[in-house]
Amino acid sequence: MIGVNGATGHYRTAVAELPLRAQAVEETLGAIVVVDGSRGWPQRSLVAVRAGAAALLIADPITVDDEEIAALETAGGRTPILLDRPWLRVDVVADAAVPEDSRHVMADAVATLSDLNAVVRDAVGWLRVLAGGELELRAAASLPHGVLALLEEPHSRSAATVTASALMGRGGARLRAHALGETRVEVDLDAATGLRSVEVSTAEGRLLRPRRHEAGERVALRRAIDAVEERAIPSDLGAFRHDSALATRMLASR
Repeated sequence: MIGVNGATGHYRTAVAELPLRAQAVEETLGAIVVVDGSRGWPQRSLVAVRAGAAALLIADPITVDDEEIAALETAGGRTPILLDRPWLRVDVVADAAVPEDSRHVMADAVATLSDLNAVVRDAVGWLRVLAGGELELRAAASLPHGVLALLEEPHSRSAATVTASALMGRGGARLRAHALGETRVEVDLDAATGLRSVEVSTAEGRLLRPRRHEAGERVALRRAIDAVEERAIPSDLGAFRHDSALATRMLASR
C-alpha cells in the first residue's frame, strides 16, 4: 500500500478504485504526488522531489521550456517521474505494437488554436513510437491554418510526416497516426466522440484492438505504483523533451 498525495477529480476516483494498492494521504514524504500539469508544473514538481516524494505523476502537462525539464530531470535523480499524456496513453501505445518493417509513419491532427501545441507535440510522440526511435526534423512549412513537417528516424531511415491544422471556431481535437509497411497500424483518437481505436492489418487480415475502457487516470496511477514497487525510472521526461522540442520548431514555421 502506498500513499497518494494531491489526487483530485478522476485521480481521486482512481485511488478509491485501487484500495489494495493506494490510499489518499496528506503528506508528501514517501508518497506518489499527483502534480497538476498546468503552468508552473516543473517548479511544483521540484518542490515535491525535495520534500521526499516516492514518485511524481504529472497530470496532462503543458509544454514548457527545455531548461525547466532538464532541471527537473537532474533534481529528480532516482525518483520516478511519470507523465499522464491523454493523447499518448501508455495502454493505447501498447496496443499499437511497433512493426519492425515500417518504412513510413504519418500523423495528421486538427485542434483549436489553444490545443494545437499539445496535439502537435503528442502527434510527434506517436511518430516516435511508430518509427521506433527519436526523430530528426528535416523540413517544416506553414499552411494557411496549420503546419506540415517532414521528419526522419536516423537509424532505420524511416520517413515521418505530420500535418496539423487549427480548427476555426469550436470543435473537438482529433489525431490519427499510421505506420505503413508489411504490417499497417492505424491509430484514431477523437476527443469529440471519445474514440480510441487501434487497427492492425497484415496479409492475414485486419485486427481491431478491443477498446480500452479503463480511465486514463487509473492507468497512469497504476503505472506510477508499479514504478515505485519495481524501482523503475521511466523515460517519460526525455520523451516529452524530444516531442516538445520538435513540435516547437515545427510550429515556429507558422
